[in-house]
Amino acid sequence: MKRTFRIASLAVAIAIAGCGGGGSSGGGQAPSPVARSAVDGAVTKGPVAGATLHLYRMDASGQKDGEPVAGPITTGADGSWSAQVPDTVPRPLLIESSGGSYTDEATGSTVSAGALNSLLPEGASTAAVTPLSELLVRAAREHLAGNPGSDLSSGVQAGRDVLNDVLGASFDPLTTVPSAISDDPLAKQYAAVLGGLSTQANTLSPGTDPFETVVALVEDASDGVVDGQKNGGPVTIGAEGGSLPATDGEDLVNAIQQYTSTTDDGDFSTVTSFTVTASSGGNGSVSPQSISLLGGAAVEFQLTADTGYSLESVTGCPGTLSGNTFTTEALTAACSLTASFAINQYPVTVETVTGGSLLPVSAQVDHGEVAQFEVTVDEGYQLDGVSGCEGSLSGTTYTTGPVTAACSIVPDFSLKQYAVSTAVIAGDGSVDPQALTVAHGNSGLLTVTPAMGYVIDTVVGDSCEVAAGESGYTVGPVTSDCLVEASFTLQQFTVTASATGDGSVSPLLSTVDYGNSAVLTVTPSANQQVASATGCGGALEGSTFTTAPVMADCAVSVVFEPVTYTVTTLADHGSFTPANPDVAHGDSQMFTVTPDAGYELVSIAGCGGVQDGNGFTTGPVTAACEVIATFAIKTYTITATVSDGNGMIGPNLVENVEHGTTEAFTVTPDQGFVVNVITGCDGSLDGGTYTTGTMVADCDISVSFVEDGTGPAAAVWDQFNWDQANWQ
Repeated sequence: MKRTFRIASLAVAIAIAGCGGGGSSGGGQAPSPVARSAVDGAVTKGPVAGATLHLYRMDASGQKDGEPVAGPITTGADGSWSAQVPDTVPRPLLIESSGGSYTDEATGSTVSAGALNSLLPEGASTAAVTPLSELLVRAAREHLAGNPGSDLSSGVQAGRDVLNDVLGASFDPLTTVPSAISDDPLAKQYAAVLGGLSTQANTLSPGTDPFETVVALVEDASDGVVDGQKNGGPVTIGAEGGSLPATDGEDLVNAIQQYTSTTDDGDFSTVTSFTVTASSGGNGSVSPQSISLLGGAAVEFQLTADTGYSLESVTGCPGTLSGNTFTTEALTAACSLTASFAINQYPVTVETVTGGSLLPVSAQVDHGEVAQFEVTVDEGYQLDGVSGCEGSLSGTTYTTGPVTAACSIVPDFSLKQYAVSTAVIAGDGSVDPQALTVAHGNSGLLTVTPAMGYVIDTVVGDSCEVAAGESGYTVGPVTSDCLVEASFTLQQFTVTASATGDGSVSPLLSTVDYGNSAVLTVTPSANQQVASATGCGGALEGSTFTTAPVMADCAVSVVFEPVTYTVTTLADHGSFTPANPDVAHGDSQMFTVTPDAGYELVSIAGCGGVQDGNGFTTGPVTAACEVIATFAIKTYTITATVSDGNGMIGPNLVENVEHGTTEAFTVTPDQGFVVNVITGCDGSLDGGTYTTGTMVADCDISVSFVEDGTGPAAAVWDQFNWDQANWQ
């Protein structure tokens, strides 16, 4: 029978004596400005001397990525190496070892070492390069290839898991350096396993290359099972060594035991082996059922209960239970593990709700069994359904499905519902909503709205009470279907009429249905007329006042006034105060007439009136008439005179000069004289012409002359045409 072998799970990092040996990095590189940290370790199968190492970054598949971050490095005679690695390079790092030689533990011959890989984990400064580290690297790469998206740390952990499945090698194969002479028991166990691999390789295939056979054993174990196969196919030994014979983990245990008992290279007396068995009493399983261990190892057992069962107890081997995993203490002798399983029981509970209940209120049910519950419905309620525990309802009995976990049953009750319908039996209006659904014992609310012009008359129910409130009409409490009937009546409004002045309105009080109009008769007294008729949106046509459709109480007001006539006032070049007045029948009207500037009143006549200066009073007005004012433009006299002689101005007198006009005068000095001063009539002199300002009154012009020694005046007089002068 093929079995799996495990080794003690204690991780202790040890320092390696002489780790400073080995080669150095290649020459020609300039010093890096980044910080570096020292890392070291050993290449061991026995100790591999003269091997060449390189350290690399890794890509997502666990393969080297880019140029080396350290190396080449050459191992010393004890397999040791050291290097400086930039702190900026992310971990884990891939370590590649090639070449070198070692002394085979099984045969004592010198063996050429091939390629081995290892990993420098995050936070580690020591790394071992061994066949077991090669096993871990291969398993990590297989995990990453089969799980796209996994990160490097998960790949490393998967490699550790495979190694643990094969050897239980919880001495860390990456950071613990194997040594047969170390004081560290984990380093010594590591060395014992490597020696056992050589012994097993020699046993399986004594005629092949020892290193290639060991690598074939590593390939065999990389799938998690030592059976001479990989993924269902044979494992080859090198290029020409044939296939690896069938083997199992117990063969490897025996080989390790053989090596530790016969070697003279170290004290392996503390490395012992034994078998731990495991069993269950049914209703579950334990894995593994048998396992061979090296002394001081701990082992994990997976305890799996059958469906519907749970682990009850674990006895026979010291250890700790965590979930479904039992981990032994570090064992030094064989023991037998016994696991007991018990059927699961699950609580089935009934949720408390309003409206009814289920009995019993709870039950403990074995896995896969069913339970039954009886339903009771409270008065006024109805059963809408029962849910939970994958059950079914038959009548009033609810039966669960096979119970496989704790579950709850939830009954669903609801109040009975009643229909409240409505109807309008008279008038015009509405009820909202037209129908209600009301739970047993509850009340509903209706809004009753009269149509325009209507009021609510009655709102009553046939089998339910109806009460008016601030928010509407409350119906209930309802215990059965019922009908609510509403009736409406048409509104009536009052139209009130009043009269001011000498006349009458009839009727003074009218009662009118909503939307109808009231008709009133308006009658002025003799010589009176209607000044205004307003109210209720109405209008007067002839002697009839008709309101708009009445939608509320309203009032009509009629004002009478005497009949009036318009006295038209006509005044060119003047104005009347007042102008165009309306005069009551038989009254007289007084006017004041004002001429425009530059005009004067000539006469006022019309409407049988009498003029008094600028005032005018009509006779009694009994019809429309006109009053006419006549005006004439004002005229003025201009007198021109010469002071002290020595010249002349002409004309000397101008009469009937109209208001607003100007007049020109010719000024002529005697020979030898010139104008000294000329004034009057707001005029101005231009050459020999004096022009008055705009005439607004009689005025005088006065001119004086003075002697002019230059003589121009004489020349003027010599040229004057006396025959054409306009003397007046």
